[in-house]
Amino acid sequence: MSWCFSLALLFAIPIASALDILLPLYVYPGEGASAWSDVFSTISSHPNVQFEVVVNPNSGPGTTSFPTDPNIIAGVSKLNSFPNVHTVGYVLTGWGSRDNTTVEAEVDVYA
Repeated sequence: MSWCFSLALLFAIPIASALDILLPLYVYPGEGASAWSDVFSTISSHPNVQFEVVVNPNSGPGTTSFPTDPNIIAGVSKLNSFPNVHTVGYVLTGWGSRDNTTVEAEVDVYA
């Protein structure tokens, strides 16, 4: 009898589900972020899907205190313009072998 009750609850209680996509976007964006245009189009046409997009400008944020490549800036700015995108920056940790201070400094570049 308990399986009947469980089955009844399954159909009586609406189950909320959401789709969340993790997208490692380790491709150079190209001139004006043109290489990412299919990604932008997909994100735009699926507003109910949450995209977690990982960008990797240069095996991490690069060697400057702020990314200076205009194509990276254009691409990330466009990603950040979508309400259903959470942009995350890749930081090389060397499987935990890199100095924490260096890793934290690279995280700060993205922040």
